[in-house]
Amino acid sequence: MKRRLLFLGRILGSLFILILLFLMGLTLYTMSWEQQQIEKLAEGSVLIETDRGMIEYAETGSGPAILALHGAPGGYGIGATGAFWDQAGFRYISLSRPGYLRTSLTVGKTIEEQADAYAALLDALAIEKVTIIASSGGGPSGLQFALRHPERCSSLVLISAVVQRLEFNDAGRAVIKIESTSLGSWLLETLIRENPALVFSSVDPSLAPNGDPNQYDEYVDVALGAFPMGPRRAGWLNDFEQFGQLPDYPLADITCPTLIVHGDGDANAPMSGAEHAAAKIPDAIFLKLEGGHLALITHWDEIMSQIKDFVESHTP
Repeated sequence: MKRRLLFLGRILGSLFILILLFLMGLTLYTMSWEQQQIEKLAEGSVLIETDRGMIEYAETGSGPAILALHGAPGGYGIGATGAFWDQAGFRYISLSRPGYLRTSLTVGKTIEEQADAYAALLDALAIEKVTIIASSGGGPSGLQFALRHPERCSSLVLISAVVQRLEFNDAGRAVIKIESTSLGSWLLETLIRENPALVFSSVDPSLAPNGDPNQYDEYVDVALGAFPMGPRRAGWLNDFEQFGQLPDYPLADITCPTLIVHGDGDANAPMSGAEHAAAKIPDAIFLKLEGGHLALITHWDEIMSQIKDFVESHTP
């Protein structure tokens, strides 16, 4: 009996060591993967000194300027719609909001500070006025830019945007911390590549969890712009904090032409917020879509042409 127990103990001990070695190897691999991804991201952007500090951005095209504000998590490359606006004859500038990638959170922790940081970026780039396109978590700072710097905002486009207070619990913060580890980030990216239907249907319930994998190619390209998540953790957690403290903005004071695009089944940025903004912002145009948080992507062809027409009609 003792020999059997000893033998079993040796087997379990060896198995434990093998599992430990495997996890160590996987951790080292994912850390290396993360570092390679970070280096690639740095090659696609520029750091510029502003009055608020160093801000990371990328740009394409020439013509009237568009400043794109990404959601959470995000970074300058999320969405990658620069090619569309380049062809339309615009200068498309996409920045990393404070706390994301190479833009430090010290550039603007509060929503108001972030709006002022955008103005500082425009100063550094010698740009007088821009169209703001704010998606998802970029909504609050986009609204604040229109309120705090009205003379610099040609028009405002809100896409599936957060516009009212959102409460997040500790479980949500714990998920962010896990997903933003190198291992968690790699696992999630792998899952998106291998089973995009499962992942995207959890973000947007209007998408079928058993849909044809090929139909999710466009979503995959957009989502992969949010990896790795580690260098975005500070901004992501700060967004959670700031969104939970949002006041009732004086939306009636917004003077620039405003277009609001929102899915009626959005579970991430409630439709009620979009309806509230449409009712308060003077002469706002409201495009209500059938779909969830990814409604822009699911209605890409029809909506982008309408957004382009709106922006062009309000370009100086």
